[in-house]
Formats: sequence, structure tokens, C-alpha cells
Amino acid sequence: MSASQAREKTAPLDGLKRLVAWLDGQVGRLFPGYFALVMATGIISNTLYLDGHRGLSNLLFGANLVIFPWLMLLTGLRAARASKALWADLTNPRLVFSFFTFVAASDVLGLGMSLRGQIDLALGLWLVALAAWFILIYFSFAVLTFLNTAHNANVVHGGWLIAIVGTQSLAILGTMIAPDQGALAPAVFVLAHMLWGVGLALYGIFITLFAYRIFFFDVGPDDITPLLWVVMGAAAISTNAGSTLILEDSGVPFLMSMRPFIDGVTLIMWAWATWWIPLLILFGL
Repeated sequence: MSASQAREKTAPLDGLKRLVAWLDGQVGRLFPGYFALVMATGIISNTLYLDGHRGLSNLLFGANLVIFPWLMLLTGLRAARASKALWADLTNPRLVFSFFTFVAASDVLGLGMSLRGQIDLALGLWLVALAAWFILIYFSFAVLTFLNTAHNANVVHGGWLIAIVGTQSLAILGTMIAPDQGALAPAVFVLAHMLWGVGLALYGIFITLFAYRIFFFDVGPDDITPLLWVVMGAAAISTNAGSTLILEDSGVPFLMSMRPFIDGVTLIMWAWATWWIPLLILFGL
């Protein structure tokens, strides 16, 4: 066999190796916050569904049915083939809260399934999201406590408030699927109310740090990123969660007695979220 024939024979194998190496490089650099794509698509899809635009809503819902498992597959490949890179992101105070986009994405997709009567699938996604949230909420705060320094994570562009988005998304989907859970319905309703309260507490912590950072320290062009809008978005989804708790009849007397409180706090959160929009536009300008 001549040298040229040998090269022709091994060329496809070399091309495959290069493709695998390229894929490994891309998977290794996979940003953990990419599940925000499922969040955004699902939010628009669910809104269109509720507004009666079922065709466009189903189109976006179908896209999410492809995007979500594809991102799950890529994340699994990253865990298998680039575990060091994944662990580096998990232990990075700047990036660990980005993993909460998986929690929110699971819940937003589950809400779309709930709207279409797929309660069992919605319940499955809620349970997966709840398990992921439970692990991430303590792990991320451990990272923030033990690995963060004054010169490391910055609340302005750390995306920390995505933890609130994930927490409140659990409250929303939990409230929506609770009526179909039989004898467990009251427990799910109570858990949803608890998650809403935890989300509010976390928002109070982070927004205090955020306000202190932007009002008392220099803010440069590198600090003005799209993540700033999560300040408004976290308050908005807290409003959404509060409204959902009010609209669903839990049948639990204690929770029913909380409605005036939830109603008032929800109004305040809506006003606060709206207040931020002009200021965020000003930051962008």
C-alpha cells in the first residue's frame, strides 16, 4: 500500500478524531446558565397559551422539548468527559448560581406540560427541580461562604439572584400541580408557600448586597451586563408566585388566612419590580 493510499484510508478516522476533540472542547466550555434558553422560551410559550395563541405557543413548547433534553445530554457529557471543568464552575462563586437556571427551566417546562394536561410529567419535572434546588441551595451558599473573597465574586455580575428565580419557579409549579396530588395536596400547597417565603428572604439578602454595591462603589461599563435585569426579574417572578398562591384554592384554613398578607406583599413586589425597569434602562444607556 502506497503512502497516499494509507493517508486516504486514515483520513476519515482523523476527521472523526478531530470532530470528537472539537466536541470535547465545546462541551468542556459549556456555560451552566444555558438553561436560561429553556426558561425564556417557556415563559413566552406559556404566556401565549394563556392568551389563547395556541399555535405559536405549541411551536415554542415543541422547541423546548428538543432544547431541554439536548442541554441535559450536553451537561451529562460534560460531567463524564470534562468533570474537572464542571467542578471548577460548581466551586466558582461567580458561576455556581448559574446552575439554578436548570431548576427554573425544569419548572417552566413543567408548567407548559401542566397547562396541556400532562400532570404526571409536570410532577416529575417538579420533583427533579426540587431535588436539584435542595442540593444547589446549600452547596452554592457553602461555596459563597468558604470560597468567596473580596476580590472574587461580585454581586453585580455574579447572577446570584437566579437562585431566587429557581426558588419561586418551584412555588409556581408546585401550586399548579398540587390540586391533582390527592391526599398529598395540602402538603404540596404548604411546601409551595414555604418556598415562596424562602425566595422572598433570599431576595431581601441579595438585593441589600446589590444596592450597597451599586450605590457605594464605582460601577464601570463591565458591570453593566444583562444579568442586572435579574434584579427586576427575581422580583417579577416573586410577584407571579404570590399571584399563583392567591388564585389557587388550597383548602387549607391556615394558608387561606394568609391570603391578605400574600396579596399585600405581592403588590409591593410588583411595584418594586416595576420601579427597577427605568433605572436598569438608564444603566444600559
